[in-house]
Amino acid sequence: MGYTVTIMSSDCGPALLEAVVTPSEDGVPGDRAEKGVKVRGAAILPRFHYLAEQVPEALDAIVARLPDPFRGQVQQGLFPDVWYPLEHFAALNEAIDTELADGDGGLFVELGRHSAELTLSTIFGSFYQRGNPMYLFQRAQAIWDQYYSSGRVLVESCGDLAVNLSIVDFETPNRCVCQTVRGWMERAIEFAGGTAVEVIETSCAALGDDACVLEGTWRLAGGD
Repeated sequence: MGYTVTIMSSDCGPALLEAVVTPSEDGVPGDRAEKGVKVRGAAILPRFHYLAEQVPEALDAIVARLPDPFRGQVQQGLFPDVWYPLEHFAALNEAIDTELADGDGGLFVELGRHSAELTLSTIFGSFYQRGNPMYLFQRAQAIWDQYYSSGRVLVESCGDLAVNLSIVDFETPNRCVCQTVRGWMERAIEFAGGTAVEVIETSCAALGDDACVLEGTWRLAGGD
């Protein structure tokens, strides 16, 4: 069965490009407050935008890897303001990674980078200032709350060119979340003017640590 990917504007932000698979009016909105960790559709749709832009021919195989009922929801159409179970978001990332790479999570960072590129040029455009990456990190919790129904983001500034970001109290830690956030953080710093950006993961709750901790460093043009 084939799937048509349509790139269209979204009502959730100025000119956000989203990939909607066979759009339908039959989707039932999910509630952020429902039991279990939820991920907003605005975090899921950039994955389909990535596929439409990079490898549209792989969409059929990736959708086929998705579990029910998520596969059916994808066929009906996903919506940016609907909240979906975290396990569905994880299954999509894993399906993309398995189909296009080695299935070891190596593609997660790239997917996070792509999401940052897309959303910072649209719905999160007011969350960064060119030449000041710390401006974005001061708004990290507000951005997180747009994506996930669980967890808190703690930011520790380590001077003007370094930051530690910790994800705590996340009900269901998952490696794809940690690594896509790593990629998102990396590209976000670049988007704000950082160069020689490096983001490393020093601990991960999904691997048994107390929290997911990402350490980012960068330089600014004209700086030391």
